[in-house]
Amino acid sequence: EFDRDAFEIALLPHVALTCKRALACTCYALRERLTPHLRAATLSVLRDDAVWSNALFVARLPGLSDLRVEGETCLPSMDLARYRRLDALKVGSLGPPAALFFGAAIATSNARLRLSDGSTIRNISALRLSPSPN
Repeated sequence: EFDRDAFEIALLPHVALTCKRALACTCYALRERLTPHLRAATLSVLRDDAVWSNALFVARLPGLSDLRVEGETCLPSMDLARYRRLDALKVGSLGPPAALFFGAAIATSNARLRLSDGSTIRNISALRLSPSPN
């Protein structure tokens, strides 16, 4: 029989997000174990999970309040739902994987975004209309 506890403890933290999503779609027994993990308030992702399809998936998770990207030091815990609600955001020196997840989460917001240089401000809605706002 499938040892569910061993799967969660030993294997799940090392499985790529794309694989978790695929397994949840193809195997009922795994879907029962993976859905609570994928829908939890906290989700940890690997650096290699930073692909656009995963970023969009994570950005749409309704109950996610704590995204943790492996190796991220600037913003080790991201509350993506909160960032979408803010009128103004300041970007620090995010690593590329965290920046991809952050960008997907705020892409539909209308916030003003202060870039990592500390002085440049971009309106996210203007960026959606034109990739080069200058």
